[in-house]
This record gives sequence, C-alpha cells and structure tokens, in this order.
Amino acid sequence: MTTPALRSGRLLRPALLGLCALLPVAAAQATPQAPVPPTAAASAPAAAAVPTPAQQAAQARARLALPDPGLSRLAAELRGAVGGRLYRCPPSLRLPAQAVCLYARGERAELQSRIAAQLGDRVLGQWQAQGPLLNLLLRADGAAETGAAETGAASEYVALLDLGEGDHLLILNTEPAAAAVPATPVPTTPGEVELYLTPADLIGVVRVQHLGGQNYRLTPQGGTAADVQVGALELAQGGTITPLPLPLRIQGSELYIPASVLRTIGCVLSPTEGALTVACGRTSVGVTPRRL
Repeated sequence: MTTPALRSGRLLRPALLGLCALLPVAAAQATPQAPVPPTAAASAPAAAAVPTPAQQAAQARARLALPDPGLSRLAAELRGAVGGRLYRCPPSLRLPAQAVCLYARGERAELQSRIAAQLGDRVLGQWQAQGPLLNLLLRADGAAETGAAETGAASEYVALLDLGEGDHLLILNTEPAAAAVPATPVPTTPGEVELYLTPADLIGVVRVQHLGGQNYRLTPQGGTAADVQVGALELAQGGTITPLPLPLRIQGSELYIPASVLRTIGCVLSPTEGALTVACGRTSVGVTPRRL
C-alpha cells in the first residue's frame, strides 16, 4: 500500500523534470551573445585617394582665394591691350575666387576688337551674348600640340560686362561668366542714380579737404587732386575743367558727394550686394550710399 507522501512525490517528479528541462533554454536566452569580431575588410577604413600635385595646388589656391595662374597671365596680357587695371571682382557676380577682373574704359565694340586682336588664333568662334555679358571662348593652353583645338576644348573665357558710361568690367574665368551671373538684372550703375557718400565713407580711398567757404579738394589714392565747389556742376583736376552730372551738397553740417563725382576723378565704382565698392588706385572700400 502506497503512502500519501510517496504518492505526492510521484506526482511532483514529472513537473520537476519539466522545469529542469526548461532551465538551460532560459539561461541561454538570458546570456548575452558575444559580438562577432569584424572582419579585416570591414574594419579597415577605405584608403583615401592621394591628390595629385596639380590637385593639391588647386586646393591651396582655393583656400587662399588666389587667382588662377593662367588667368593671371592672361590678365597681364590683356591689361596692356585695353589699358585697363586689375580690380576686385564684385561679389554680386558670384564668381569663383580664381577669377580675375579688369576695369577698362572705352566703347564696347572697340574693346572687343582689341581683345580679339591681342588673343589672335587662341580665340574659338565669335563673341556670344549671354544676358548682360559678352563671352569669348579661348583655346586651352597647349591645345595646339594635343589637338584639343580641333575638338573645341577650352579652359578660359573672357567676358565683357557693361557698367555704363563707358565703364566695362573684363572678367577672366575658367567657365562662362554668364553661368555665375544672378538671374536678377545687373544693378543700376551708380552714375545713373542719385547716390551720395560722405567724407567718412571715403576714408582710405579719397582725401576730402575743406579749403574754406564752399570749396573742397578731393584727392583719390594714387590720383590727382580735384578742386570743386558745393553746388557747382564742374571741377578742376590737373588743369582741366570737367563737367559734373550732379553737384556736391551740404545738409546740416554734413557734406554729401555724389557717387558720379568719384567716377569723374578717376575712381572705379562697382555695385555689390546691397552696397557699393569704391576703388581708387590700389585701395578700395565697401560703402552704403544714400539717396537725398
């Protein structure tokens, strides 16, 4: 006869065996899996491409905002042909740092002829109008030896931008300048609107001296002094009397100088984004003109 204790032990044994069978599975699930070590191919970083000397030089020029050497040589050549001078490219044109700009005065057709004559057989095709610009395509350096000239390959472009009143900006770039010009119209040139500056605006580029009464002397950096009277429509510079489109004005105790007068005494004016760049000689300053 089986005792009650023995019967209860027999009943518990299957349950205990089932619980023991489940313990290894639970332990395996609770134990964190060791991470699989990455293979050498996955862990090794990709080998960086080593830039060529030419690429390194181009990157260095871009960091230092230096002009392209080929464009610099071209600028020196064209400077003698058109009688222009090197000038900082206006930021509103959004040109790359490697571009070079020249300021020149004269009729557009005459400047085009001089440039084309100076470049000779390096010119590929005719001047092409693209918006406010005239672009001229040039053969790449060494193209004659490699045969690139026959395929139309080019690495340099010359563009003319009319600033008004006989002023032109000559743009030398490695791509068509029209691609970098904003879709908005070129800003109105300072000579066409009544923009005024104060003597404080021109510190560093034009020296303004009060000679007494209504008489003033304006001396641009690297240029000849000009004498002018408030309200007069002419000035005297280097023994020559030159008419002015607008006179100097005084409001309160402040002297206001028309931007067009600065053109007359030999400074270069270029509209920039929301401002105006005044360059006299080798110095330039960005100013915010005002209308009176």
